[in-house]
This record gives sequence, structure tokens and C-alpha cells, in this order.
Amino acid sequence: MLNSYRAVLFDLDGTLVDHSNAARAGVVAWSQELGIPPDPARWQALEQQWFLAYEHGKLTHSGQRAARVREYLHEPKLSETAALQLFDGFLHQYIASMQPFSGAAEVLEQCFDCGQLVGIATNGAASLQTTKLRTTGLWDDRLIMLAAVEMDAAKPNPEFYTRALDIVGTAPADTIMVGDTLPNDVLAPIAAGIAAIHVDHAGTGTTDPRYPTIRDLSELLNAP
Repeated sequence: MLNSYRAVLFDLDGTLVDHSNAARAGVVAWSQELGIPPDPARWQALEQQWFLAYEHGKLTHSGQRAARVREYLHEPKLSETAALQLFDGFLHQYIASMQPFSGAAEVLEQCFDCGQLVGIATNGAASLQTTKLRTTGLWDDRLIMLAAVEMDAAKPNPEFYTRALDIVGTAPADTIMVGDTLPNDVLAPIAAGIAAIHVDHAGTGTTDPRYPTIRDLSELLNAP
């Protein structure tokens, strides 16, 4: 499934690491620190709303963080500086709660053992994503960080994949993308001529003849 490609690109959040549960635990702990009732469902909804706006170029990465804090705390007049300082409190708890998905370390190691180039194709910032990889024991100096903030293009923008391939140094036909978000990690790379695998940890049952779907990363181990 992976072995015939020169480069394998992995999404991070929701693919290699369990973003959802970490965010839920993080916002509960952060809210308790602030002395307010935790509302993880509302925080998740705000994340989806504002991160989608960032992905579509409507505001910056730091801007979406500040917007989430203002709405969650019902403080619309908070400056971006103050909001980002508060967001750092969430990040601390979020990172502390981060766990890798089963099979993540083994799949990465298999790719390295096969001599493949391995990229982390993420809409996050390189520093935060590297911290997540280090915290979960997944970091390897051979990983190529392909972070939207530093690349100035976010998935599903086609420019993200154009720039990613330039950095990795492979052609679309020699590259495969593995990720959990259909528009960003599957449909966008397919449109760019890159093969893709959908990781459906939640078991939504989504199927499409254009790409394989797996439930667990261990399904990629030693797969042809």
C-alpha cells in the first residue's frame, strides 16, 4: 500500500496523534484553571469554525486562535496579544494530554526502513507540531516538516501540495498522502495527482473507489 512510493506524507492531527481527545482534556483542564465551567463541545465547534476560516485564507493562524479564545470566554474585545497569552494556557494542557494512535510509531519506522522519504503534511505551525511529535515519541530527525504556517499555504489549497512536493523533491506519481480529513488529505492530493489513503479512526464507514480507507494505522504495516 505504501511500499511502491518514494515519499509518504502523513497528516498529523487525527491521523498520527489523537487531537480530539487531547483537545477535550486540554480545554477541561484549562477552563478549570480559569475558574469557568468547561464546555468541550463548544470549544470543538469553535475550533472547527475558525480553523476552517484559516484554511480558506480568511484569517491568519494566530488570528483563528485569538478568535476561538474571544468567543469561548465571551470576551470579544480581548486584544490578540491577550487572547494568545490565554491560548498558551490551553496549549500547555493540550500538549500534556496528547497521545499517538496505535501503530503510528511502527508505520513511520517501516517507511524509514524501506528508505522512503517521510513528510508531516500539516495545517499547523512547525514548532507546535514538532512538540507534539516529540511528546508522543514519534519525532525522528529524518522527518520532513511540511507545515502550512511556514509554507504560507494550507490544505486543501493546491499550492500546499505543490510546495510540499518541491520541498520533498518527488513527483506526484511517486508520492502518497495518508490522512483523516477527506477534503484536505484525500481529495486535494488526488486532484494534484498524488495517491491518498483515508484514515477513518472513527469508523464513519466512508468508502470511495478512488482511494482505500483504513480504520487503524497497523493496516499499513507490511501491506504491499
